[in-house]
Amino acid sequence: MWPLLVLLMLAAAASNGNKSSAPGVFTYRTGDGSGVFRFEFVRLGSGEVRIYLLQQPSGSLAGCHVLPEGNRHYLCWDRPIGSMSAAKAVAAAWAEKEMRYLRTGVAF
Repeated sequence: MWPLLVLLMLAAAASNGNKSSAPGVFTYRTGDGSGVFRFEFVRLGSGEVRIYLLQQPSGSLAGCHVLPEGNRHYLCWDRPIGSMSAAKAVAAAWAEKEMRYLRTGVAF
């Protein structure tokens, strides 16, 4: 199920104006166009990619699935992210679920 979701999210990201605005920075507009998220991708020494949340529609981190690191927050994800393309797919999936939470209060 997840591999199919990842492919669908990558296709959606390519087609709805999502782009990188700087090296390692990714802007994602949700599929319904109602939310814009900005992420920064950082490759760690272990080789995995960490996704930092830079901007989200509500401006509040209340209810977000993020973990603190100093004055920044990164996405809480259940497995290591091994590539930049996988990071884009994870960020897109996370943004869609977070937007649903912001609209409905249904947690993910």
